[in-house]
Amino acid sequence: MSTPSLLIAGAGGAVGKHLVEQCRTNNNHSLRLLTRSKKKMEARFSAHSSTDHTIVEADVLRPQTLAGVCQGVDTVISTIGASLDIRAIKDRNSFHTVDLQGNINLLKEAQESGVRKFVYLSAFGAASMNTAYTNAHEEFVRHLKASGLEYGVVRPTGFFYVNCEFLEMARKGTAWLVGNGKASTNPIHEEDVAKACTEAALGQGNREMNIGGPETFTRQEIAELAFQTLGKTPRIFHSPFAITKVMKPLVSVFNPRIGDLVEFLGYVATHECVAPTYGQKRLGDYFLAAARA
Repeated sequence: MSTPSLLIAGAGGAVGKHLVEQCRTNNNHSLRLLTRSKKKMEARFSAHSSTDHTIVEADVLRPQTLAGVCQGVDTVISTIGASLDIRAIKDRNSFHTVDLQGNINLLKEAQESGVRKFVYLSAFGAASMNTAYTNAHEEFVRHLKASGLEYGVVRPTGFFYVNCEFLEMARKGTAWLVGNGKASTNPIHEEDVAKACTEAALGQGNREMNIGGPETFTRQEIAELAFQTLGKTPRIFHSPFAITKVMKPLVSVFNPRIGDLVEFLGYVATHECVAPTYGQKRLGDYFLAAARA
C-alpha cells in the first residue's frame, strides 16, 4: 500500500512553515507543498532533503493552475488567506477573493481528485462576528461542510505575530488602541496553531477546534507588555471604536482589503475573544525573541 499524501496549502505562511516542520517528522505521510512560487519555497526549505517533500506551483485564484495538484492526496490542510499586514498596501486581494473563493477553488480540486479530508484554518468567534474577514472564513466553512469530504476546522484566537504590531509601536514610543483596552483575549503561537491543524488532519472523523494560548490579557496589558519587553515606559493612547467605522469606507477606496482589515481589528480590539486553552507558548517569550531578532 502506498504512503498517503498530505498537501499543505499556504506552506510558506506564518502557520504553514510550522506545519511543514511538524509534518516532515511524520513518516506515515508523504508531504506535498502548494505555493505560488516554487523558487521561493525551494530556497526556504533548502536545508531539508528534497525527498522529504514535493513542491507544486499553483495559484488558488487561478483554478486552471490547480489541475492535478491533489492527485493521490489523502488530506489537504489549507492555511490560505489574504494578508493580515495592514502595511501591505500593494496587495489588493480581498478576504472574499482569497479566503473564500481561493479556498473554494482548492476544495473543488480536492473533491474531483478523491481527497478524503480537508482541514481549514478559520478564526475564533468568526461565526458570531459580522465583518468581511470573518464572514469569508465562515462562508467557506459552510461550503466545506456541504462538500461531502471529511473535514476539520481550526479556529484560533489572534496569532502572536499579529500582536508584534505593538512592539513596532512601542519602538516608536507610542501605542494606539481602539476602545478602552479592557477587552480580553488569549493569543496563541503559530506553532501551536500548526499542531492543532496537524491533530485535526491526522485524527479520525470531522473535528472543529476552538483554541487559544495559556495566558489571558486585556488589550491594554498586551501593549504594556510590548513596552516592558523593550524596557520603555508605556505611552498608550485610545481611539473610540467609532473611528474604525469612519476609516473603513475611506481606506477601502484605495484598498478594500485594508478597509476590511481595519473593520476586523477594530471589532476584535473591543470584544472579548477568549478560547479554550490549547497552546503552551507564552507571548512574553515571543516578544522577547522578536525584540532580539
